Amino acid sequence: MHPLLPESKQLLQRLESLSGSRVEFVRREDLRVSAMLEIARDGATVHRFHFRPSSQPIDYLLCRQVGVVIRMFQLPESARMDFASAGDDRGEKVISELISASSSLSQSDKETLPAFSKMVAEWALMQVRSIPTGMRVDAWLHATFPNLRELVAHGLGTEQQTNANVLGQRIGNLTVPPIQLAPAMAYALFTDRLLKTNRFSIPFAAAGALPDGKALLGLFDTIEYEPANDRQLIDAWANHLGMAEWYRWIPLKK
Repeated sequence: MHPLLPESKQLLQRLESLSGSRVEFVRREDLRVSAMLEIARDGATVHRFHFRPSSQPIDYLLCRQVGVVIRMFQLPESARMDFASAGDDRGEKVISELISASSSLSQSDKETLPAFSKMVAEWALMQVRSIPTGMRVDAWLHATFPNLRELVAHGLGTEQQTNANVLGQRIGNLTVPPIQLAPAMAYALFTDRLLKTNRFSIPFAAAGALPDGKALLGLFDTIEYEPANDRQLIDAWANHLGMAEWYRWIPLKK
């Protein structure tokens, strides 16, 4: 693993001090995402940062994910919550209805629709959970650590490309509904604003996600920045997207 920057080490030390658990690094060739921080819970004594070797240097990915968890551990223990699926198929049903209403489906499309809707619903939950707080951390890293700005800019560009790839995912006439692209649209607008460009939001705007993306960015700007408001921010995005009943908050188990 490449040597970590001082800023990365500083944030690691802060997380370990706040949480009382050290961070262990795990190389994963089979990881589906670039990196993932697994929080110590259910009796675990360490946080595990899983990363693909090809993702190095990992400083931006590490600092962003550690920053999100630091925000949670800055809260009183009673206020630390996990985000969990509601455990039913209501999200899948909504996605299925949106797709069915927006396009003419062949018999093959109808047969594929349940699996496609489940995939989109799971992806939508991940987006609404991770993007708003991730944007908080991106803004903080960019403002607070000048030495990280180039890595933040590169990391944001990579994230935007990954999100934009969703626009090309199509199975027959099945595509992601525009409303579910709104979190990625808000993230693209945020990135364009932070990096003083306009290119990242163009593909999402062309897909019809601009009005809802602007609305989500407005909520991001309006709700106070403090970690105590992170859950309010996520809930506000979910309410706008009609996803409030797709998930639940449960106490973080140590």
